[in-house]
Amino acid sequence: SMGLAISPQITKSYSSGQVDRSIRLTFLLAKAQSLMMLLVALPIFIEAPRLLNLWLGAVPDYTIIFVRAILLLSVTQSLETSAGPLFLAIGRVKKFEVVASLFTLLVLPLTYACYKFDLHPVFYYIVCIVFEIVLFFYSYIFLVRNVSFPLWSFLKEIVFRIILAVVISLFFQMLFNTKISSDVTQMIINLLCVVIVFAISTYLIVLNKKEKVLVVNYINSKVFHNTDDKSSI
Repeated sequence: SMGLAISPQITKSYSSGQVDRSIRLTFLLAKAQSLMMLLVALPIFIEAPRLLNLWLGAVPDYTIIFVRAILLLSVTQSLETSAGPLFLAIGRVKKFEVVASLFTLLVLPLTYACYKFDLHPVFYYIVCIVFEIVLFFYSYIFLVRNVSFPLWSFLKEIVFRIILAVVISLFFQMLFNTKISSDVTQMIINLLCVVIVFAISTYLIVLNKKEKVLVVNYINSKVFHNTDDKSSI
């Protein structure tokens, strides 16, 4: 949904010769998609055992590790697919789609081989995650060659900073992990803790100055009904 909202702006900027703005919007899309995904995925990843036990009672084998693997795959995909609107704007996607399709098709025989050699069932998701990472680099290297996309800046400003925010959130969650007799109470406290710490880490580490201003203005308009100061990207 977010991609559909930003995609016309990326296409319009690129077609009018504003390549830098289309790249900035791609940065914004990748950042927003991955952060929104992590805001939901990170608490579930941490509290998967308790959540599944509360929901299912008797949790089937491998369910917890499958859930966590799917969440990792979803976060990886949110970064990889952020390049899609800029691909459409460029228009030269035939070669990329052929190679990407071949990568996707390779998942099937590799998964079969994993099961053939009696490897752990989670290897299917490991294969998928590895291919998503390969597709991520292939996608953005394609953009580097076609629109001089600043890949290193993208990694530094978005990927590495998001990873740092996640690591900090996990550290504080373990540090303040309480030992309460009620699993439900402890689960709620842990969920709130990781969401709050991740939100603060995101604001301090991941967002740039202009994005911080937008967040503050949004909070002012919604909480304090103050709409005097506005900024745009």
